[in-house]
Amino acid sequence: MRVLIAPVGMQDPHGKADPATGNQTEGSVLQIARKVRPDKVVLLPTDGPEGTAQNAKETREWLLAEELCADVVICPVNMVQPNDYEEAVAAYGAVLRELCSRSETECYVNTSSGTPAIKSACMLAIADGTIQAEAWYADDPTKTTRPDPVRRLDVSFLRRSALRQRIAGLLEQGQFWTAREACAELEPATLDARSREAAAGWRVWLAGLQAWDERHYEEARRQIIEARKNAALEARTEWSAPLKECLDCVSRHSEPGWVAWDIYHMA
Repeated sequence: MRVLIAPVGMQDPHGKADPATGNQTEGSVLQIARKVRPDKVVLLPTDGPEGTAQNAKETREWLLAEELCADVVICPVNMVQPNDYEEAVAAYGAVLRELCSRSETECYVNTSSGTPAIKSACMLAIADGTIQAEAWYADDPTKTTRPDPVRRLDVSFLRRSALRQRIAGLLEQGQFWTAREACAELEPATLDARSREAAAGWRVWLAGLQAWDERHYEEARRQIIEARKNAALEARTEWSAPLKECLDCVSRHSEPGWVAWDIYHMA
């Protein structure tokens, strides 16, 4: 089943008037539904006195009247501050996980309705792998210059950013194996050739650090010396002081020195 999951904004079901004709333009939900042609639409208005519940009711009527889908369900999302990013991520993230958890459902998410916080929450849920869904975006029809203002949105750049932050956090915790797995995921997701090379180089660094952590000193030395051949990568890498000392020790000293440094560091 193809399901369009759509936050509802103040411009739904219709928004600004077309400057050329004076007619009201379609809001994002109607535009995306017309493009995707889902079997079902789940509308996610914000609850409360300043929410978009009435917009959702009107949008449902238009979706069914225009025969853009067979079924429309309204699921209000309770938010105190719709402009609060942290609250939006928590509230919409939970709803999206629930809706996209069914294996037989093919999900599409409207990422162009609602407050900037709600739009970001929907993009992040897809980008960080919280849900398996396609992000869709509809330009403001009164301002767009695209021949087709409705398109699938590539949010992979957010995923890459999240992976980099995760790797940095794992390094601080000394979780080299998990950081290496994250690098393996980052490498094919990176479009720029130089960044892909850096991700591949990081995997070599982390293999050495992992071997060191497991007390396989010879293997650690071999891996780190190999990684240090890439001077450009090392110059771009910001190591914490303990890790820098570790790398210097492993690549330059003999085994007794490794063990002595390891005992000192771990004490």
